Amino acid sequence: MLWRSRLANARLMAYPRRWPGLACAVAEELEPRLLLSTVSALRLDDAVVAPGDTVTAVVDDLHVAFSDPMNTATLAAPGNWSLLHDGGDGSFADGNETAYALTPTRVEAQDVRLDVASQILPAGLWRLTATGLKDAAGEDLDGDGDGTPGDPYTIDFTVAWPATLAVEGADSGANDALAAARPLAFAPYDPAAPNDRWIAMAQGARTSGDGGDYWSFTGLAGQTVTVHLQNIGPVWDSHVYLRNSADGELARSTSHVSWNHGVVRYTLPSSGTYYVQAVGSDAGQMGQYLLTVDLVDSAAVAIEWQSNDNSLADALGVQPSWRLEGLHRLTTLGGKLGAWGTNNNEADADYYSLGYLNAGATVTIAPVDWPGNDVAMSLSLYRDDGTLVGAAGEAVTIPAAGRYVLRVDSVYGNGPLGFYQLDVDVLDAIGPRVVSATRLPSDGQTTSLLLADWTLTVDEALDAASVAIEHITLIETGSGAAVPLTVAYDGDRTLTLTVDGAWRPLQSGLYRLSVDGLTDVMGNALDGDADGTGGDPYVHTFTVAFPVGVTVETVANESIATATEVPWTDGGIGGYWSSQACGSLSPTGDGDYWKVWLDEGDGLTAYVESPYSGMSLRPDLYNAASGRVLDGYGPIHDGRYEDSVFYGYTAPASDWYYVAISRYDGVSDEYRLHLTRTDATIAHETDTNHDNYGNPDVVAYALSGNQRLSSIAGFLMGWDDQTPDHDRYALGQLTAGDVVELTARTPTGSTAAPLVGLYDANWNLVADEDGVPWDGHVRATIPATGVYYAWVNTWEVYQGHGYLFNMSNQTVHDAAATAATYGG
Repeated sequence: MLWRSRLANARLMAYPRRWPGLACAVAEELEPRLLLSTVSALRLDDAVVAPGDTVTAVVDDLHVAFSDPMNTATLAAPGNWSLLHDGGDGSFADGNETAYALTPTRVEAQDVRLDVASQILPAGLWRLTATGLKDAAGEDLDGDGDGTPGDPYTIDFTVAWPATLAVEGADSGANDALAAARPLAFAPYDPAAPNDRWIAMAQGARTSGDGGDYWSFTGLAGQTVTVHLQNIGPVWDSHVYLRNSADGELARSTSHVSWNHGVVRYTLPSSGTYYVQAVGSDAGQMGQYLLTVDLVDSAAVAIEWQSNDNSLADALGVQPSWRLEGLHRLTTLGGKLGAWGTNNNEADADYYSLGYLNAGATVTIAPVDWPGNDVAMSLSLYRDDGTLVGAAGEAVTIPAAGRYVLRVDSVYGNGPLGFYQLDVDVLDAIGPRVVSATRLPSDGQTTSLLLADWTLTVDEALDAASVAIEHITLIETGSGAAVPLTVAYDGDRTLTLTVDGAWRPLQSGLYRLSVDGLTDVMGNALDGDADGTGGDPYVHTFTVAFPVGVTVETVANESIATATEVPWTDGGIGGYWSSQACGSLSPTGDGDYWKVWLDEGDGLTAYVESPYSGMSLRPDLYNAASGRVLDGYGPIHDGRYEDSVFYGYTAPASDWYYVAISRYDGVSDEYRLHLTRTDATIAHETDTNHDNYGNPDVVAYALSGNQRLSSIAGFLMGWDDQTPDHDRYALGQLTAGDVVELTARTPTGSTAAPLVGLYDANWNLVADEDGVPWDGHVRATIPATGVYYAWVNTWEVYQGHGYLFNMSNQTVHDAAATAATYGG
């Protein structure tokens, strides 16, 4: 079948913009059709204007669409398009016509947008002509519909600027000072709510050397004003300022949506007259501009802010205000979609956070139109992870609980007047549920954590008045005692429960937590057992049981007088004792005191770590007279990662000593304290030993006949990034034929699996005569006189097997040889 594209008996359709009396021009027919329009977020098919009729509009580009596929190369050729203005005399026969250049953009098979160079269309009679167009089959356009292809299509129409558009006029430059400012005329966005939102528009031109144009308006205290300045002349960096009656600057468009579009948003501090100044950064640049001013009652309409213009992630911090009506949560959103190209040459889109929505809740979004207009907006609903849920509109049911974001953009692209307003209705008849608890074990399970506080997360915002401590109880079931708590609500979904100081942290026992009486902002009662029916309590039972052999912080151990005593454990090694303790600086971040006994000459090493967070800790040491005998600032971060350690403090007298633990940095949390005590016969490793290859500890010997003996206590603190802790000791000058025996012993409760090696000065391993490298023991005869070193590490033990980490790059063959060296 052979078909031809033609344009005959065309109708000129007006697609009104989102403002009374603003429209876009469209030429249409059935087979195919040519549409002339501005690019707008509004498209109203019933507003039809025949050729020769008047289009009341602010037009800065033309939208042409075809019902049949066209040859896109012919659509994209600027020479195939002509736009003439009548020169002001209502005729195209007098030779005074003005041609306006058109640039085809966004060319598609059945659609092209024609940008008008440098300005909006002035009022008057216009003629659009299309020539040289071909369809996809190569046939010429039959423009006049006479059945013969190859003739142009021509349509005449009249543009009239809206009466509400303030025009700078022929005396451009007369409003270059505040005293000569031209007043803006406002009209209500929605006549049904005339006090909520008003829109004004102005068109002007910046002339060479002027100081900027001034426009005035009257506003009320608390109103939010949004000013958009869009350049439609030659390229110039648009700036817009908001000024008070003394010409003082209140706000400026220091951050642009793009190079040709300035935006100011400002909340008026008081009622009175305000001024908008349109300027350029270069006094030599000139051009037309379109100014729009959006004045909003902030309590009635949540106007967009620049922070939600760009992406879904940006919108999550923009929370509109909601009002409640029964089970409905309501808000009104308003904004303006910038013309194509004002957002870094992309279509503008706005994003709004709808907050946390329950599964099964219903969201209805209704556009608020200007009288007689349809809004051709595209409304999409997204999860906060970027997952598209679908088109938003009437009665969208939320598929899964989570945070949701509304995206607003245009179906067809939009022009300079893309205002919109949306009524949002969230119907939620579902009660809130507790969805998670931090730090608490699962219901019925056991924890060894020191619980001083924890959080409960619900799946939606709560009525803050319902969050009261009388609705929350914690019972220690063994004694039946009620544990005093405080509760803090963040206004969103998180409750923080804190144990009273006299009970903090919770000691060993079985506990039952019960939460009742909570409601969401719609009044739905807590669904404690998550069965879909509200009105029942949330009950959580758990057991606190601490590890055997670990001393747990007692309540209120925040001073020397109330310090928790740490008993020493005899690990089966003469002159060596150790202890482990656990405490918590949560939630207050105050200090804890631990009490230990030392005999005169005893050495003390203290290592403190925060296993569940990045908290940095400071370990100070005090004597019984409250005098600080070791400053804990220096040991900070001397351990693994953020851990802190001091080594080998020597007690000058037999007495009680006090280790004070305080938070240096990070979030207050739980910590573990590892203590080592030795008598005077056993030395301690130093603070540089754990990570310094070039500075190993020098061993001090005691003579016993023909033997030199030494005992050293150390602590293998685990991994630091990709480096495991290991200790090195300088054994000094040894003579060929000397017999060296190294034995690593672990006290009761130690998790170390010692690995010991003997190395010469070149760090060559000396063979162990017993042939068992993993037993924590080395016996070797010195092969040559020189300096030798002892090396202590630990196997990584997993399910009864030992593993040694080697960072070097090796072939499989070499790795196998290394493993064989250690008996692997």
